[in-house]
Amino acid sequence: MTELRADERRMRVGSRRIDSMVKFWLRFSQDRLAVASLFILSLLSLVALVSPLVFEDPLTMHIERPDQILRAPDLSHLMGTDQFGRDIMTRIAWGSRISLSVGFLASILSTAVGIVLGSLAGYYGGIVDAAISRLVDTFITLPRMFLALLVAAMFGSSIVNVMIVISLTIWPSTARLVRSEFLSHKEQPYVESARSVGAGDLHIIFREILPNTVYPAVVNTTILMSYAIILESGLSFLGLGDPTTVSWGKILNDSLKLLRTAWWVFTFPGLAIAATILSCNAVGDGLNYALNPQMRARRL
Repeated sequence: MTELRADERRMRVGSRRIDSMVKFWLRFSQDRLAVASLFILSLLSLVALVSPLVFEDPLTMHIERPDQILRAPDLSHLMGTDQFGRDIMTRIAWGSRISLSVGFLASILSTAVGIVLGSLAGYYGGIVDAAISRLVDTFITLPRMFLALLVAAMFGSSIVNVMIVISLTIWPSTARLVRSEFLSHKEQPYVESARSVGAGDLHIIFREILPNTVYPAVVNTTILMSYAIILESGLSFLGLGDPTTVSWGKILNDSLKLLRTAWWVFTFPGLAIAATILSCNAVGDGLNYALNPQMRARRL
């Protein structure tokens, strides 16, 4: 009997999770722009995954073939070629691996840092809140690009260093969001009930309050991803990206001398960056509508 009841409880929990996922998707799909943006991001992610199997090495030059140098877009090269005969579409496809990877991993890492620090500040208050708040204020007042340039110049410009640098510059917004949510939830009745039965601080923070307050951080992750892509592209454009890899910012850096003679060399990578950033922001709006009941109430 005990095993049957346990199985029934697991089935009910699984059914509730499926129902909540279906309801989430139905709410999210009401925002057509968010759905279209999610499709664009999924397509770019798929291109990043299959690019080693479909496209040639993006560093391969064809300077021995003059007819392949600075070739305008045509049926054989849909996005044209650069001054070394390299196919622009191939370089953009390979560059998506670096730009999207750095953007995704840096946004996840910065969100994790922001959630932990924001949770501690909002829950404990007092000296802990004051110390973390001053740290947040310090990082917010520092120019992100300047800090990223400084750290990249001091410690090198490998992909790992670039990702860590970006993560350390964009986490304060998440910390502030989570802190404000904790301040409004930590005195709620369900928190007091957990304390009354002897639940510890870590259990209350990560098992009771955080699941009810995490949706602003989830939405903000998409915004941080766009920030991370901009910062990575900016560092690569300024020559402080990883020189052994191809990213969208590096393609723009390589096209500086061709601004007046070959429009396609810088136009297509610029469009890739713009489309990705706009898609991240639109997906964030869709997530905010699907997860935030107050947003849905305002729209209604």
